[in-house]
Amino acid sequence: MCSLKLLWFLATGSDDVKQRLAAESGALTALMQLLGSGKPYVRWCAECALRNLAAGSGDMKRLLAAEPGLLAGLVQQLGSSNDRAQDAAATVLASLAKGNYDMQQLLAAEPGLLAGLVQQLGRSSHGAMRHAAELLEHLAECGDDVKQQLAAEPGLLAGLVQLLGRGFGLMLYASAQALKHLSAGGDDLKQQLAAEPGALTALRQLSRSRSSRSCSSTCSCSSCSSGSAKRAAAAEALKNLAGHGGSTCRKRAEEDAVSRRGRHGVQGLHELECACCLLDQTKHLVTAARPGSKALPRLSVRASSMVSRDSLPEQYKDNAKYKLHFVCFSRLAPEQTTAALQEALPKHHEWLKAQQQHGRVAFHGDFLNPEAVNYGSGMYALFADSTQEAKELASSDPLHAAGIRKFEMLPWVQQLQW
Repeated sequence: MCSLKLLWFLATGSDDVKQRLAAESGALTALMQLLGSGKPYVRWCAECALRNLAAGSGDMKRLLAAEPGLLAGLVQQLGSSNDRAQDAAATVLASLAKGNYDMQQLLAAEPGLLAGLVQQLGRSSHGAMRHAAELLEHLAECGDDVKQQLAAEPGLLAGLVQLLGRGFGLMLYASAQALKHLSAGGDDLKQQLAAEPGALTALRQLSRSRSSRSCSSTCSCSSCSSGSAKRAAAAEALKNLAGHGGSTCRKRAEEDAVSRRGRHGVQGLHELECACCLLDQTKHLVTAARPGSKALPRLSVRASSMVSRDSLPEQYKDNAKYKLHFVCFSRLAPEQTTAALQEALPKHHEWLKAQQQHGRVAFHGDFLNPEAVNYGSGMYALFADSTQEAKELASSDPLHAAGIRKFEMLPWVQQLQW
């Protein structure tokens, strides 16, 4: 037991320590065997150690994947009759796939993996369903070939759609994200997803829902603290599927648009509240960059996807009290590698410094992943008078201009005076 605790402790260390641990003869094999232990504490310690190792760098992930029998053993655990063992295997696999395109492709091609995940989506164990949805969320980030492979797996789309109706918390968020990524595929994939029974209805209901469906009454995790991130994912999926769901889908979309225009006086379906939700998680950046300003206000107004200062409701046009920003969120393009990102980072830093000198950057923050120190700024807010102006400015970022990262722009109104 003491040796197992030591392995778990070492797995929380630096990437160098993790690689030395993984290279130790018999260490990974022993952890895999303990993952199927009948003793809960032993199994939990082994799961924590493997999960921490799998959350390491790209080199660490490749070292794990190259271990003979490790991936096959984890896939075998997915098909076991033990809910705890299934959950543990899915947890490790999700950590292995997170943020690494090569691992995502490798896992998608692993025999029996997708069938095991479909089985988990229908389990009664919330943990098993949640981690299966999280792994599918990561796999769906890949290119069209992997997206089509996922959609072709019997029961996979149906399982994700069912989670939209009965899931909550991180489980619901992961399933919505997975469907959003899949909806960004080719036309054939869009047609298939739009034709999946209940998919459009479930996405539409989630996009309109005002309930966060949190994990519990005491949960404070970022995904449960607000339903905006889930609603935004569902709304993005519906946007991607527009025109692919037949005349009924188009008719309902038109009715939704007319209804929203009538209530709010501006066109479009995007909410400023979506940006508020995402920025709530980075309030410390706002405070550090602009110490004289207050925390971000909660807004319930709606705005067009092409927002300008003139299109804001009258109560938000007071420049002395409110400031219009546009927040740029980006992620590595599916076809790109972290090596290309590293090579382009110096130019990105020069660009960011120049924008700050010209007073165009409100604030920026580091990428929130284990290798953040190497990745520069992953999110920033720009001063601009319209979405178009902000997009043109963000497009000049070397990372975006070279197609290394894809970005999206969300409007944000900051309250300066209360």
